[in-house]
Amino acid sequence: MSDGVQTSIVLLGAAEFIRGIKEAQLTKVKFMRSELKRGGQRVRREFIRRDLSGRPGIHGGKFRVGKKVFSFVKGASENELAVNVGISKSLRVHEEGFTFRPKTGEFIYIKKDRTGRNDGTIVAKVRQVVIPKRTNFVPLTKQMAPEVLRKAGEAGMRGVQVAVEKSSKRFMAGL
Repeated sequence: MSDGVQTSIVLLGAAEFIRGIKEAQLTKVKFMRSELKRGGQRVRREFIRRDLSGRPGIHGGKFRVGKKVFSFVKGASENELAVNVGISKSLRVHEEGFTFRPKTGEFIYIKKDRTGRNDGTIVAKVRQVVIPKRTNFVPLTKQMAPEVLRKAGEAGMRGVQVAVEKSSKRFMAGL
């Protein structure tokens, strides 16, 4: 008689154990995704604070609002998870440096208050415009990446711990 009771408890425990493992994987990925999103946002905010708020970077103006710096998480499983932090084309000019030269003619005409194709007052007539490298986006992301990954790993462990605790509570409640 005791063998029948023991067998049903073991079967109930095995089913709950398998369910707990599946939930642990899902919870782990959910926790890691949320931590990667927070980490990407930290990198984004730090870049805006450090390089788009004046020296040694640029006086950001509209760039400082942050719409030209993006961060998103992709991947649905533990092996595919990644956070992408990037900058737009207009900021990449400041990241890599660039020289503007006229396509036709000798000079570039810089105009003020331009409203139409040929409107505006000519402020300067130059042969080229050189924008030096003034932001440090790539070094910043490389510097902050290990911390983001460490925190994502810790979040994954917390996710597994939370799922196992839930599973064990359900198992104990079923006894």
